[in-house]
Amino acid sequence: SELMNSSELMNSSELMNMNWTDEFASSSIYATTTYPLTYPITATGQVCDKLLGSVLILCTLVGVPANIISLKFFLSTQKNDLATLLYKTICCVDICTGITQLPVAITLR
Repeated sequence: SELMNSSELMNSSELMNMNWTDEFASSSIYATTTYPLTYPITATGQVCDKLLGSVLILCTLVGVPANIISLKFFLSTQKNDLATLLYKTICCVDICTGITQLPVAITLR
């Protein structure tokens, strides 16, 4: 019998009755994988991980306190315009981002 393309195969009512031959399996576009996928860790990868972890920790140690100081400043101002509201929001998001990425940075370090 002739091989069907993938759209015909998926719409075919003969799917259950097909003869699954080596020829069909070798021409199939579907592939199976097993999880979890593992990748070898090289020395270069370890150096890059440690470097990235160090940079992230440094950014957190500088960025979170600086954003807290900025947030205190914008909360103490009497202006309540759109720009001030945006700066307050940006400071809060930066503080949360710095704190939430800390476990990843520690793991990389």
